[in-house]
Amino acid sequence: MRSKTILMTTLLCAGTALAACNQAESPSETARDVSETRREAQQDLREAQREAAEQRADARQQETTPGVPGARTGETDAEAAFEVQKQRIEGEYDVAIQQCEGMEGEAQDQCKEQAEQRRDQAMQQAEAQRERTTM
Repeated sequence: MRSKTILMTTLLCAGTALAACNQAESPSETARDVSETRREAQQDLREAQREAAEQRADARQQETTPGVPGARTGETDAEAAFEVQKQRIEGEYDVAIQQCEGMEGEAQDQCKEQAEQRRDQAMQQAEAQRERTTM
């Protein structure tokens, strides 16, 4: 009896969760979520830019300090630029996913799929650029 109750409760919860999938958020909720996600993405991007600038400065400092093995500044620059680009791409993806939440059903699925494809393509381009820069 107890296992039957647990099974029924689990199925009810799973059914409720599935029913909520792919349902559109209200326009105001979507706008709020997009705005918040965009703000967070901008903060994350600024942080990545600050860290990249610090890495570049550290590499240049090591390069000019006597007795300290020189950093490979070109590689540091390429890696720092890649990290900034990667953060920008992820932020754009997060915003796009939030925008998809305003759609429902198949349209939402397609929107998210397209966002993932754009992110993956942008990441491949960023990685290729990093490789070309460090060669």
